[in-house]
Order: sequence, then C-alpha cells, then structure tokens
Amino acid sequence: MPMRITVYITNYNYSAYVEKAIQSVLEQTFGDFELLIIDDGSTDNSRDLISQYSEHEKVKCVFQSNKGLNRTNNIALNMARGEFIMRLDADDVLDVNALTIMNDYLLRHPEVHLVFPDYFVTDGQGEVMDVVRRNDFDDLTILDHPAHGACTLVNRECLLDIGGYDEDFTCQDGWDFWIKFIRKYEVANINLPLFYYRQHGSNLTTNENRLIDTRQKILSKHSNNGKRQLQTTAIIPVRGPSVDPGSVAFEKVGGKYLIDWTVDAARKASRLDQIVVTTPCHVVVEHVQEKYPDVCVLLRDKALGYFNVNLEATISHVIEKTEISGETSLMLLYIESPFRTAKSIDAAVATMEVFEADVVVSVRPENSIIFRPTNTGLEPVRESYSLRLERDSLFRSSGQILLVDKTFFAETKSIIGGRVGHVLISKQESMRIRGDWDLALANAIVGNGLIDDTKE
Repeated sequence: MPMRITVYITNYNYSAYVEKAIQSVLEQTFGDFELLIIDDGSTDNSRDLISQYSEHEKVKCVFQSNKGLNRTNNIALNMARGEFIMRLDADDVLDVNALTIMNDYLLRHPEVHLVFPDYFVTDGQGEVMDVVRRNDFDDLTILDHPAHGACTLVNRECLLDIGGYDEDFTCQDGWDFWIKFIRKYEVANINLPLFYYRQHGSNLTTNENRLIDTRQKILSKHSNNGKRQLQTTAIIPVRGPSVDPGSVAFEKVGGKYLIDWTVDAARKASRLDQIVVTTPCHVVVEHVQEKYPDVCVLLRDKALGYFNVNLEATISHVIEKTEISGETSLMLLYIESPFRTAKSIDAAVATMEVFEADVVVSVRPENSIIFRPTNTGLEPVRESYSLRLERDSLFRSSGQILLVDKTFFAETKSIIGGRVGHVLISKQESMRIRGDWDLALANAIVGNGLIDDTKE
C-alpha cells in the first residue's frame, strides 16, 4: 500500500547507537511513514537489537551480507513504498517533528522535490556541541555545498529518474546524487535543526583523504557529461632569481626544483590543454625550454614581475601573446605549493563546469579561532560558538590553485568575484614554501615517504 514517506536506517556495527535512531523514527509526530532497517552484515550484536522491532507494524527488518553504503541505498530505494524517501544513519537521531515539518514544506512547495534541514552536531555521548545552519537557499547562486547525505527527504520517482546511487562510489553518496539532482529538479533547505549528527571516532568523515579522492572522482564523472566543456590554460607565474633574489624556483624538495614540482603536476593533469610559464627571468626561460619542450614559456617585461604589480596584468599579457580564444578558463598555479596534485587541478576544472562558476579556488577549512581588531581589542570573527551559520564558516586559500573563466576575466579584469566555487584539497597539498623552515619540513616529508611524486 502506498504511503507518503519511507525512512530507512543503514546499520553496520553501530549497536551502541542504532536503538536510539530507530526510536527517533517511531516517535515522530508524523504518522504516514514506513521504516526499513537494513543491517549490512554487522558482526556486533546489532542483529539482536534490530530483531526486536521485526513485529512492529511500521517496520521491516532486512539482514544482508556487507554490501556497502551505496548498494544498500539502492536496495532501500527499490524496496520503498513511500512517495518520498529519507535515509537516517544508525548513529544519528531525528527530532520528533522532523518528518512533520519537512512534509509540510513539500506540501506548500510542490515545485520542490528535495528538502533538507539544518542539524545539531553531538559528541559520541549525544551531547550537543554545535548547530550547523545553512545559507538562505532563496538567495544562493551556486550550489556547491550539497545537502547532508542523510536526513534529506527526496521524491522517490525523481531519485529513480536520475539513476539512484552510483555503486562505483563507496562514500560521498550525497555529492554524487546532489549533482545529478540539481541539474533536473528544484531543491530547498529548511533553516531549522531537525536531526542530531553524531561525531565520533568511527565516523566515515574522519577519513578525509578518502573523501576528497572520492569527491574528485565524482566531479570528474559529472564534468564529462555536463553542459560545459572548457578549454583550460594553466599559467605558472615565476619571478625567478634574476628579478627576485628570494625566489624559491630553484630550491629543491626531494632533490627536485620547486618549479618542476608544479610543472610536472600540470603536465600530469588531464584537463589542461596548454601550460604557460611566464617569467621575466632568463634563467627560468632556459630551464623550462630545455626540460619541457612541450610547455610554452613567455619572457615578460621585468615591470610585470615587480611585487606591487597585480597578476591581472600578467594574465592579460599571456592572453595577448598566446592568442587564447573560445570558451576558456585560465588557471593560476604557483610554484610555492609543491605537493599540489594533478587530481586537484582536474577537480578545479570539473567544479567550474559542474557548478557553472566564474571562479574556483582551492581551499582548506579553517577551524582555528580567528580574531579581528576592534576599538575594544580583539573579537572573534564568528558571532557565536554555539550557532555555526554557513556564512560564518571559514575557508583558507590553500594549494594555490585559482581558476577564472576567461569571459568573466575579460569583463571584470578581476580574478576573484562573481560566482566563486571551491575545491577542497588535502592537508599535505596545502603546504606552501615561504622560507628555509618550510623547505626543511617539505624535505623531511618527502624523505620519510609521506609524499611520493611517482604515484599519481
């Protein structure tokens, strides 16, 4: 018999939490729902706990061998009888009014086919540590911050229409289906925290490098079938030692010049159509021409290499001398970040295509307490530590990737502005060489085998 909402809980070895998740669904003030509980091959006592609910009129229990998150998502999608479907992770908890509020929003906004709420962040014991509030979706111009993978209420037919969940990916399910969904259907956020997201040592989100790698693969997949197919020129500006005695171009990390780390990463990237090294230094010109005959090198006037000259002038010079035309993006890569990868370079191009951004920057989340000076001394940038608004989240430019759409640049003569997208990079990629201490640290990292330039 059809019903309004299917909630499904996926569980793997979360016996410490799963009963609270189940009870949070059964205690909802909204009644027209079914609950699927899918145990994905747990080896703890989860099965015994879940079996207690097998006779409940609203519950169906499924016990299966371990199949992974996205395959289990599709199993639930095919089993569901609800018009709308929502996953609840086994370590999270719904607010008692969550389904009522989200369903009411959908009834009042029939054009919306996906809705998700804000949420509380709790520790392993369930104590609230933070409240995450999203930006107002009525004013958003770029949707490159997806909904949370769980506790998102989705029209089931629409989810089937976009092909469900891609089982090639073992995590970041929210990213993949979000990109597919926003291309066809309208989405919305409810600015109320309606579930409790538990952070603890077993969370998948603690494996950052795996998440970043999967996200980059998802972006690459969707950029290949998107509307935009950009030509991309990488611009590597290098002052060089003849203009700047402090230039690090020919300092070595792991026995390799810093300039070569950046050029090599650019050459390995699959989304760059042209690489241009621009410099006022003849030593740099000779080095690039000798080692990289496939890389374009431009000798620019020394005046363009002075510290008080902005990069926009250098970019304009490259456009003029290389006759870049067509639907093109221009990527600035700086040589001070040796551990930046070709995958992140490609992800920046994919991000511009998928989210139709004017500018894309590589970033790291900034979780430190940041202060600013005022008349009464320093005050924190965030207004409150217990209410984390999305607009108050901080990201630090890292890895020194900056991609700008050529048309946007031609109109504004600016490399920052318009619709700014982001690509998240790993901690090691964010390292920037500014002096001897950084050089020593970078060499120690390579020497200890933590970075292997031959793997990518």
